[in-house]
Amino acid sequence: MRSRRSSLVGDRSRRSSMTADTPLPTAADIAVPIELSLPHCSSAASSANNSQVDLTGHHIYLPDHAAGSSSQGRLYQLSQVAPHEPVTGGVIKDTKTGKHYAKRPVTKPAYSLGHTTGAPVVAAQLNRSTGRIGLGHAFPTEEQTRQYKAEKAARKSNNGSGTRSPSIVGSAGAHRASMDVNTMEGRTQLFSQLRELIHEEFAKANRGQTEELRKHVQQANLEQRQHFEDHIEDVKEIIATEPPQTTQSQEEIRSEQDVSEKAKETGTAATDITTLDSDQKPEYGRKGSEGTLFVDQHGEVVKDPEPVERGYSPDEESDDADFAFPNRWAAIRYKFREPFAEFLGCFMLMVFGNGINCQVTLSALYDPTAPKGDYLSISFGWGVGVAMGVWVAGGISGGMINPAVTIALAIFRKFPWKKVPVYIVAQILGCLVGSLCVYGLYVNPIRIVDPGQTETTAALFTTYPAEFLRQPSTRMSSFYNEFFASAILLIVILAIGDSSNTPPPDGLAPLVLLWLVWGLGACLGWQTAYAVNPARDLGPRLMLYIVGYSPDLLWTFNAWYWLWTPIIAVCSGAIMGCLIYDGLIYTGGDSPLNKKSKKGAAALGPGSKDKMPAAISPA
Repeated sequence: MRSRRSSLVGDRSRRSSMTADTPLPTAADIAVPIELSLPHCSSAASSANNSQVDLTGHHIYLPDHAAGSSSQGRLYQLSQVAPHEPVTGGVIKDTKTGKHYAKRPVTKPAYSLGHTTGAPVVAAQLNRSTGRIGLGHAFPTEEQTRQYKAEKAARKSNNGSGTRSPSIVGSAGAHRASMDVNTMEGRTQLFSQLRELIHEEFAKANRGQTEELRKHVQQANLEQRQHFEDHIEDVKEIIATEPPQTTQSQEEIRSEQDVSEKAKETGTAATDITTLDSDQKPEYGRKGSEGTLFVDQHGEVVKDPEPVERGYSPDEESDDADFAFPNRWAAIRYKFREPFAEFLGCFMLMVFGNGINCQVTLSALYDPTAPKGDYLSISFGWGVGVAMGVWVAGGISGGMINPAVTIALAIFRKFPWKKVPVYIVAQILGCLVGSLCVYGLYVNPIRIVDPGQTETTAALFTTYPAEFLRQPSTRMSSFYNEFFASAILLIVILAIGDSSNTPPPDGLAPLVLLWLVWGLGACLGWQTAYAVNPARDLGPRLMLYIVGYSPDLLWTFNAWYWLWTPIIAVCSGAIMGCLIYDGLIYTGGDSPLNKKSKKGAAALGPGSKDKMPAAISPA
């Protein structure tokens, strides 16, 4: 085994020394003479141009001489070499130009649509870099296939020894020059052509469908017209056979004929309700509220009434008319749905607002070592109460839950004045009932910490100023505190409902109000407990009077504080906030500040009153 390994090593060393000593053959020594033909240069006049052409980088098919086959051969890439240059591998010599080329087999050529091996031969064209890619490059016609077979047979019949012209890729006698789809430009052009083709096919299909649909519509109109003509003829025959009637009946007949003629002209499927017999006429829920009653093609009475669950009447002049409701309570709810919504919204406001006041304060008074919250908790609770109240009532009544907001919107956003008193009463009652429920919830700790019903527990439900604002010289500061906070409140509310500003998405206005009230409480609520809502103060104040708190504590305290601060200051501040926002920003025509100053002046649009602050019902 060792001797065999030694002999192998010796053979390798001898071959290496022979290779190092023996020089490589030059290109001229091993070159195979072949006549290379270039596209459009086969004539003698172009031989001079051929001599100047370098075929380096070209892919050509060379015959396989070793196998003795007359087939097209393999694909090679050429690179020019000098005659005296040592080379390894195959070399060919162009007999026309005398140039030598080293050939390298191409195993994986980058094909385009027209360069695929065995692709059909098409008509010769000049090389191009732009233009449409013909589908014929990939999908040949019969003529192209016959031409390719003929040229292939001609190449097989060529029996020359070493001088047969190979086919050059992209030449006039082989494959058509085209745009390479392997390039970005080629793919972009191909995709563009495919999109155009798809669009053309869809356009043709749509045109066909449109014509077909038009035919169906015309046919349906003709059938409908024929149906009404037959119906009119039947009515005329009935009228002719009936005995004469009174003058009033003759008028009804003429009215019926006029309606029938009108239906014939318009081609509609509607017939006036007077054409029905008395036993066929439907029961009216409200005269004039259901719209036009008509009879369909099957002879059934069809009507499209206003939905009874809507919170406002489409006919404001006939509010006293009776609707068709399933029961009496449904009729009452229809008439008072908006006030009911305001009542429930204010109820939710008191549940969270007075609830957080009682929990934080009473827990601290009962056990100072374990208070259940702090001042920021109170601000957050009131913010949640406002958000919940607006979410409950916003889609029905607008979610105002504040008399100051209702009055301000009636002045600056054309909210109906006839609804203002009803809204305010509903808001005060909602706050009264809500605070009463919270009082019943915390009545036990209230009696423990304040059995005498003093201001300590009264301040849990209504508002009182700080000690340093109870002198005659400082009362104006209490007024200004509520005035300023209410102005800020209305500025933000108007911005929320201004579609020309940046209003929140539908349904998210209560979330903005939550942060607004929380901020007002955290920043401006210490001195006067930030009432910013007359109903929020007056409703619980009435509740405290009902459960036995002193009138001096509730009404005559600090020179009638309850009237000129939580009510007058808040309403005045709300109006001032509207004046500021409309004077500086708002461009809607529903604001009194944007009314036309003279007859020929331009008029602004109606604005966005339907989003105040969530969705006010149309007036």
